[in-house]
Amino acid sequence: MAKKPECSTAERECADEVVAKLYRLLMRAHEFDARPREFGTGMVLSRAEIHTVQAVGRAGEINMTALASVLGVTKGAASQMVTRLVSKGLVEKRANPKSAREVTLVLTPLGKRGHAAHESFHDRMAGSFKTALGGKMLPRLEELGEAIDDLVRVIDTHERRTRDI
Repeated sequence: MAKKPECSTAERECADEVVAKLYRLLMRAHEFDARPREFGTGMVLSRAEIHTVQAVGRAGEINMTALASVLGVTKGAASQMVTRLVSKGLVEKRANPKSAREVTLVLTPLGKRGHAAHESFHDRMAGSFKTALGGKMLPRLEELGEAIDDLVRVIDTHERRTRDI
């Protein structure tokens, strides 16, 4: 068994502080995401719903297999979400002219309104990053992304090593 690296008290305390900050960030992000938003549709949409609308809107038209791939979910999960969005009047299913067995998904006018409002929401969020970080925005966000990837790997490794505890 490999010997664990020795950490100084300062390193241990810093690691604990970073984990606590990450936890606070996750909780704050969850609170932010959980806030009801309509995105100009007149109905409350969940994060998953508006991101599905976004995926369809960005594609212009998309089939269920491609949508599931873009969202990183199963076809069944994508199908359930599409059924919900169809019932809300945001997405329309159309027969695919190239394949009788396949449907193509497109946004309705209401779905297009929600998609445009959601894109504007993301533009404003990026503007907030730009205001806070200025000309350093891109390198700082790239560095942060790499640090997050590193921390996910650390957590994955730690989880494997401590499964039996």
